[in-house]
Amino acid sequence: MASARRVTSAPAASHTSAMALMKEIFVARKELAATLTSSAVGKSVTRNGVPAAVTGA
Repeated sequence: MASARRVTSAPAASHTSAMALMKEIFVARKELAATLTSSAVGKSVTRNGVPAAVTGA
């Protein structure tokens, strides 16, 4: 009986570059989300004054 083997090969160059692009987009989205969150917190502090945690109240 012949043994069944699965032959795998390295990803094609186009697949590798697509994966690299997906990773770059993922990192950029996370950085944008962090920036928007930081910006929203800064605006909240400016609009509402210093948070209670900072003043000790």
